[in-house]
Amino acid sequence: MIPRPSARLERLAELLHQEISRIVKFDVKDPRTDSVTITRVALSSDFRHAKVYYVASGAAVDRKSVEHGINSAVGFIQHLIGQRIRVKHTPTLRFIYDLSIEQGDHVVEALDRLSTAPPAEPQEGGE
Repeated sequence: MIPRPSARLERLAELLHQEISRIVKFDVKDPRTDSVTITRVALSSDFRHAKVYYVASGAAVDRKSVEHGINSAVGFIQHLIGQRIRVKHTPTLRFIYDLSIEQGDHVVEALDRLSTAPPAEPQEGGE
């Protein structure tokens, strides 16, 4: 059985998620991050490291450009987190592009193709 994270860990991860989302939306002035949405935050058990998962929406979004924009703002975001959230140690933030949404889209497309495919004709045996 997989151990469930502590309630404190979950609360802090959710608080980080909300605050980082707010900072990216309202405080980061880099236009490359305009389309960024924070999807989730995974906090280490010692509260010192946080993986921040994000997606970039929009048809004309260059994922590499968004990645450079968000990575250039990490220090600024971390600084604001340190000012706004009272914890013993401000977690080190690591931004990771969240592929789960794209992977989910591929699964849905595959299921759609299967459901719309014509049924296979039974093959005659013995010939």
